[in-house]
Amino acid sequence: TISLDKPEFLEACLAEALMTIRHISLVAEKESIIKNAITKQSTNSEDATEELKKKFSELKDKMSKDAIITFESEIKKLVYTNPMAPDYANQIEYLETILSIPWGSYSQETVSIGSIKIALDIQHYGLTQVKEAVIEHMALQNWTKQSYGEIICLIGPPGGGKSTIASSLAKITGRSYVKIALGGMSDESEFRGHRKTYVSATPGRIVNELIK
Repeated sequence: TISLDKPEFLEACLAEALMTIRHISLVAEKESIIKNAITKQSTNSEDATEELKKKFSELKDKMSKDAIITFESEIKKLVYTNPMAPDYANQIEYLETILSIPWGSYSQETVSIGSIKIALDIQHYGLTQVKEAVIEHMALQNWTKQSYGEIICLIGPPGGGKSTIASSLAKITGRSYVKIALGGMSDESEFRGHRKTYVSATPGRIVNELIK
């Protein structure tokens, strides 16, 4: 029972009631905002997953067997990953990187040992042993029709012609040429890429140049 003879007591009760109503309203508003955010995040997550699956279906025939197995395994993990988790963004970026690689895109290579020898002699004076080694390598490659895993390593001081020979060879054979400077690189992860479990992990320079 509230006594009307004490207005101060009445005002205190009204103020307390208003505070309670305001608190209940604020809590309900916060719950509504959180639910809407979760619903929106879930919808965006589903849209992102479907977009990745759609793009994967378009590229699947061009991708390697290992890449297909990796993508299918990682997309399953993404479905069960909480969109609010820190790993979710990394997982999305990892899958997008896989799909960004130009699968099935190859240079139209033309190998003519005579043309290679003439071009190298015209564009580079001297370097006889280097040019002979390059021509021998290209001749063997042309004969076996295989070029996987083979690397020509040229060692020498700056200005010796290493990059220009590689550039000339790529131009003569019709291959794409990419130069990756390693000067000043202190972390090998910058070259080969970071582990996917690291926060803000990024691919290395090799993969970045492939994507470009």
